Amino acid sequence: MFRGFKQVVALVPAILLYASIAQNFSAAQNSDLARLIPGPNVNMVSGTEWPQGDPFLQRQNEPSLAVSTRNPMHVFAGANDYRTVDIPGLPTGIETGDSWLGVFYSYNGGDTWRSTLLAGYPQDTSPEGTGSPGNRLTGTRP
Repeated sequence: MFRGFKQVVALVPAILLYASIAQNFSAAQNSDLARLIPGPNVNMVSGTEWPQGDPFLQRQNEPSLAVSTRNPMHVFAGANDYRTVDIPGLPTGIETGDSWLGVFYSYNGGDTWRSTLLAGYPQDTSPEGTGSPGNRLTGTRP
């Protein structure tokens, strides 16, 4: 009887290890399932101040998104942004503008977003905008 007791005692660490692995695997499966449940839609174009927002409710399309490998709560996106179309401030003789690059970022995993236009869009008179290489591509400034 003493010999059988030693064998059972020798199996205890293996049994505990198995139980721990099974519990962690189950918890991981449950957390993965929780991520698959869709949440509410969140508007990436936030605000009504131009150009940090979109008071004209223009469209955006063809987004690309990246998540930081160092901090998955930091998310960055870019898209064709049409908030520069049909707005005041276009150069003389031009009836409508063209799309520009919209920049969107979130520091809380996508719960809230900030957005703006990449510097150099036709109405951008800031030093960053006039010095931007993209500014020369618009054909609206010398």
